Amino acid sequence: MGHKRLMKAVSLFLIGSVVFGCAACSKKPSAKNLDKVATSKLDAEEIALEDIKDMEQDEITEALEDGIVIKTNGEEIDDVFGKQIKKADTSSAAEVGEAVGVDIDDWDTDDLGDITVYAKAEGVDELGEGEFDDANVVFATVVEFTDKDKANDAFEDFMGNIEDLMEDQLDLDLEDLSEDEYLNDGDKGHFVICMGADDIIDGVKDMYKQYGGDMDKDQLKEMQKMLGDLQIVVGVYYDNGVFTIVGGFSANGLDDLETVCDKLGIDNPLEVENSEDLKEALISGVIGGGISNYIDKAQSAMAEVEEHNEAIRELEEEIDDELS
Repeated sequence: MGHKRLMKAVSLFLIGSVVFGCAACSKKPSAKNLDKVATSKLDAEEIALEDIKDMEQDEITEALEDGIVIKTNGEEIDDVFGKQIKKADTSSAAEVGEAVGVDIDDWDTDDLGDITVYAKAEGVDELGEGEFDDANVVFATVVEFTDKDKANDAFEDFMGNIEDLMEDQLDLDLEDLSEDEYLNDGDKGHFVICMGADDIIDGVKDMYKQYGGDMDKDQLKEMQKMLGDLQIVVGVYYDNGVFTIVGGFSANGLDDLETVCDKLGIDNPLEVENSEDLKEALISGVIGGGISNYIDKAQSAMAEVEEHNEAIRELEEEIDDELS
């Protein structure tokens, strides 16, 4: 497997890890608490939801370097984006709900109470080149729903769909995981993913072995150098009408994430040890998919080369026959 393809597969794994995230909690977080910790402890710049519409992408990227916080609610979202929401294709929203196993046909902005979003992203421009030394990404969101019964039903459907997805696609039964990693108790639940560079490297090495090969020393050294002390954490929490997602990845420690979790009353997800089954399922599902695709393409290319060589051999035989 080429170095560039290896780096791309690992990058896809990191993205995939963000799409699957969740974590454990001891007391219910709130949008107000997240706003307080983001502004007073992390010095995040508070940006009004209405101002986001007028900001250029480079302005947002620059602001994210130092951290931003947005606090809003369903009423303000309706005021600022109501026209766009009404003009949007409602079938698209239904498709999104169906994709995550949640019926959102009867949902509207009135079902959303207070919402706070915090995000910080440093060194992300170099991620595409497989450089993680300067990367420091942390994000957190708390959404408080006004209709707890409706939110509880939606969360139960969502978690059930995730369970089916993990079992069908990754051959993993989430109910076999420890309670620190995973809990689905109707109106409360969490699912923790916490992995380090060593976990990723070990997983990639296992994937090579599954395909009948081994990482050579140069590939191993390059991957170790690229990942360094990288840590990856992504978490989604739910507690009776309050939905929280936190996450981040960095090779220089995740102090900001620890601060957020502490002030929100969430157990430190960095202290959670994921089971080998979960690690293997995630790595094989994301990186393994990339390796499998690479092998399929390589085999297809080899078949095309062989067909080409066979055609040349036949042409040479015809020429020899004509000359003899």
